[in-house]
Amino acid sequence: MFTSFVKSFGLLTEYDPIAKRLDIKTRNEFFAGYKILDWTNKIDYSQPVQIKPLVFDYRYGSMEHTPSKSYRNEAYNKTNGQNYGEQLIDTEFEFNNEEHSLLGTSVFTSMIMSSEYGRMFNGRTNEAGRDDKVLPLIAAKDGAEWKSIDESLQLAFDNGMVSCKPYRITDDTPKMVGENSYMWYSTGDNPTGSIVMSSYRQLSRIKAGYSLDFSKPKEIYYNGPEYPDNAGIYARMWQRYMQERLSVNTRVMTANVYLTPAEFFGWKFNQFVVIGDVLWHVNKIENFDPLTTQTTRVELVRVVDLAAYGSQDLTPPEAGTDKYPITIRVNTFEADGEIPLGGTLVSVSIGSEIAEDKTMWTNSSGEASFTYSLSEAEYRRIQQITAKGSLYLYNDSLSTLDSLPTFESAVSNGINLSVHMAKANLLFTMDPVVVAFTATGGTKDITVVCPVENWEIYMPTSISGVTVTKINSTTIRVVAAASSLDAEIRGEIYARYYSDALGEWQYRSTSFVQSEGTVQGSIRFYGTVQDSVTGMNLTNSNNFAVQVSAWNGSSRQVIANSALVNGSWSVSTTSTQGTWPSYVQLSVAIIVDGYTSSVKYMTPPAWASAVADGVNFGNMLMDQES
Repeated sequence: MFTSFVKSFGLLTEYDPIAKRLDIKTRNEFFAGYKILDWTNKIDYSQPVQIKPLVFDYRYGSMEHTPSKSYRNEAYNKTNGQNYGEQLIDTEFEFNNEEHSLLGTSVFTSMIMSSEYGRMFNGRTNEAGRDDKVLPLIAAKDGAEWKSIDESLQLAFDNGMVSCKPYRITDDTPKMVGENSYMWYSTGDNPTGSIVMSSYRQLSRIKAGYSLDFSKPKEIYYNGPEYPDNAGIYARMWQRYMQERLSVNTRVMTANVYLTPAEFFGWKFNQFVVIGDVLWHVNKIENFDPLTTQTTRVELVRVVDLAAYGSQDLTPPEAGTDKYPITIRVNTFEADGEIPLGGTLVSVSIGSEIAEDKTMWTNSSGEASFTYSLSEAEYRRIQQITAKGSLYLYNDSLSTLDSLPTFESAVSNGINLSVHMAKANLLFTMDPVVVAFTATGGTKDITVVCPVENWEIYMPTSISGVTVTKINSTTIRVVAAASSLDAEIRGEIYARYYSDALGEWQYRSTSFVQSEGTVQGSIRFYGTVQDSVTGMNLTNSNNFAVQVSAWNGSSRQVIANSALVNGSWSVSTTSTQGTWPSYVQLSVAIIVDGYTSSVKYMTPPAWASAVADGVNFGNMLMDQES
């Protein structure tokens, strides 16, 4: 059962030797921390190196649970050429129409839901008396005769108990046997000890747009919820990955690799390797011998769409009705700073139709906690959470949370809200400005209005390269020295005085930051390209081009394009300090007649290094066969 479940949903397992635990992960989780290793110099070219296209000997790859034995599946297969809920992947192999199971035999049987089975069980002879229970169809037909079948294990969503017309649970009666009807309700046929039921546990194959079939069936045998085209297991859990692995462009390499015992025993299959200019994923490692220095046979699959390896759609199913405690923590702070403010009356609202508003005083640390008992369905109805803080003789302050965390996160971690009070704003103010500095530094004066003249500057932490001075009773001067290209300065400046009337410090604050995007530098990208066969520099040609791109973890951005001149290329572009750190990976591609021929990847150097020394991609070899 475990193997069938993991295979069905494209899950992966990873053994934790420290905890001695087998972790089950989605493909998204498994590949989230992937690494790219350079194996360019680890290939043993004294042994055969084979690179072959992926060859199929069948037309359709099949993904399904074990087909149902019900008469409905037999009829469905004859009409549609496939089993109920089955996903067929066309390999475009033209020499036969055979199917090949991609997941092997499953212990789970495909479930077909039908309202006709509920009618048959209810034994009604007229339309007005029939009951439309939606039940799993676990019956076959021999002419007009119904026969039960063994469908083994089946997967279903539990919708709980649903009301229906009355029926009886009882031993078979002569009338039931004679009419081939069961679990019915008739005042003229009430055996002693029978139980009358007016509800049943409703199971379903689809819930909130999440189906347990591999593909959307072309026929539905009951009136039920909408069945979106992309609800199936294949569309959500497999499609992009299968399109990548079963593509006609897929190549399989078999080669001998120099692997140390540490590399072999520490190998994780969420790693990718670069060989030359091509990205690969290790599919199989064979005949490793730690007692010798011989190379190891490795099978690799070429990677074209790296993101496909972590592309599962993990939208949760429909909300349940079980209630869970969720804590909303409210922290009150003085004004726009981070100084906790206790003794504040705080009210929290999550929507009057969901729960009544709650009110309490914050403790000395400025915190109040409100606990609600909510179901996931109730939680999803929350439009926003509002917290309001009030202080005697001062204005109210409001904070709202429009983007809620997931239900699971809210139950596990609670929800945090911050309310910055407007205390004494009429008496004590400070310019709420962001002080921006470029790489050349700068000076900024900040105006302070305070009921006393002997206020002081308070800096919780000093900031390198920044000097803050009180010039007079109304002015703070901030002087920042020229910052280095790879540094960013941020900080908070407080003005404060001690109030004898209130018996506590009064604070005002502002912040400054070296604005992202204001520091720019010219970065040169350069390298060479040689013929992989002759080793000679490629000559200038109009159909050759070089394209430099960057990957930020979710999308690819073209930085610059360059011509190829006598085997060398070079291009310079202006880039900003704020943008550069977001790059996860740089790449250079050789474009021939509009098609990508070779690609080389590298991790971006530090900002200062890129500006000072440029980015050297080194030499690339042009694959003539490409």
